[in-house]
Amino acid sequence: MTQDDFAPIVAHVFDGKGRSAPSTPDALDGAFGWVHIHWQTPEAAAWMAGPAGLTIDVVEALSAPETRPRCAVYQTPAGDGAFINLRGVNLHEDAEPEDMISVRIWLEPN
Repeated sequence: MTQDDFAPIVAHVFDGKGRSAPSTPDALDGAFGWVHIHWQTPEAAAWMAGPAGLTIDVVEALSAPETRPRCAVYQTPAGDGAFINLRGVNLHEDAEPEDMISVRIWLEPN
């Protein structure tokens, strides 16, 4: 599987009973949901800076080529949120264990 095999933006809405259903980011509208973004695509950058309502600081944190583990709270036009950056072991085929991957998370109250 290559980078090109991933959709730029994938969304799921949760039903509160342990199940989720495919959705679109715009259809979540305050529901408890998950949006997975392939951050290296133009569509993802446009969505984060546009419909998602994230500030440039948050978009830059989510799409930075070099990252360090951290957590920061931001205020955006859409409301408060927290940015969390974690590191994980790269389990891709032919990867070296010391080649860590970045897991970037943006959390909002809804």
